[in-house]
Amino acid sequence: MNLRALSFRTLLAFGLATLPGLRAGMPPLAAVPELDCARPKPTPVLRPEAGVTAHSFKALSGHEATESAVLDGSLALTITHWGCQDLMLTFSVASKTLPDFSRDVPAGYRAAAAQIRRLAALKARTGFNLVRAAEVLEARAKHPKGLAYIRPIVIPGAPKDRITVQGYAHDAAGTRLTFEFMRILPRKKHGVKKPVHAPKHAK
Repeated sequence: MNLRALSFRTLLAFGLATLPGLRAGMPPLAAVPELDCARPKPTPVLRPEAGVTAHSFKALSGHEATESAVLDGSLALTITHWGCQDLMLTFSVASKTLPDFSRDVPAGYRAAAAQIRRLAALKARTGFNLVRAAEVLEARAKHPKGLAYIRPIVIPGAPKDRITVQGYAHDAAGTRLTFEFMRILPRKKHGVKKPVHAPKHAK
């Protein structure tokens, strides 16, 4: 099963999730007024340093951005910053050395955990607890019964944070593995304006 186009945006139609999956390079579904977004302005997750080359960051709007880099000289990484009512970070790593995870979901989880640990070692500024996210994926991989891609998992110690292994795809860059972080943000409250009364005239 090729998950190139399958994502949480697909599940949105069923009311099961609000996450898009392999979204990098796709235009926004619809313009969202910036004032209605609870998500803060995106900032780069990585910075050029040892192990991080060809880094770029491009803001697309007040709540969307794309970021890319090459890790350790061979692994292509794309990060999509998005979300409006929730904070979303989608990571897509591609390499010709990554195996095909289509028939081995636990291997896909372990591979995603390994990439998350790599990001932690690079001190990636995601705002999420990367070590705990990797640990929970590794723990799930040890009990594969019922394990599936595109299934949100709560990150231990952070009840509003989720990690999802989206799955794999194949393209010119090789095998592409995608995982996604989500943080449920407090909804903005739109205050109701009080009616304006005409001033009382002095008698």
